[in-house]
Amino acid sequence: MTRVAIFPARGGSQRIPRKNVRAFAGRPMIEWPLIAAKDSQLFDTLIVSTDDAEIATLARWDGCEVHMRPADDGSTGTNAIAGRVLKWLGAKPDDEACVIYPCSPMLWAEDLVVGHEAFERARDRYTFSALAGPSGTWTDAGCYYWAVAKRFMRNAPMTPHDQRVAVDRRSFIDINTEEDIAKAEAMFAKLSTTA
Repeated sequence: MTRVAIFPARGGSQRIPRKNVRAFAGRPMIEWPLIAAKDSQLFDTLIVSTDDAEIATLARWDGCEVHMRPADDGSTGTNAIAGRVLKWLGAKPDDEACVIYPCSPMLWAEDLVVGHEAFERARDRYTFSALAGPSGTWTDAGCYYWAVAKRFMRNAPMTPHDQRVAVDRRSFIDINTEEDIAKAEAMFAKLSTTA
């Protein structure tokens, strides 16, 4: 069995140009979750799926495989992208895959390990990072999600029965604006001084 990390890293971004390679705390933003994946020691292969030559070069420099794909407008879902990557890789149906979003600079190796442990208890579902809200509500945190390869290769949709793993609110922010980047950098600096 193989365990694969897939980073869907499109070159274009509507709200923040070149967001995936934008400098964040001294590194291109995508490098932070790449480091987390490497430090987790969970993965046999790290693959960056991109339509962008600069991102591909950076990924190779960081020791990742690169899946070059056609440019898209962001409307292609990550399940579909992950499925294409796994087919390209020749994955077996029961191989394990984790989609990791490249704009998750405060994702830590421990988050991926905890997510994988939860996934191992419910391999028939997606297992994803989430924020716990009031009254038992959950919001997808958009950091990572695990599944067996066949779910991605079939482009199986997520359901309300899929498994959520809580992430710490102090290390999560959805980065979509310049203000979000400034807030994320302040959060990162605070976490770095308390670690």
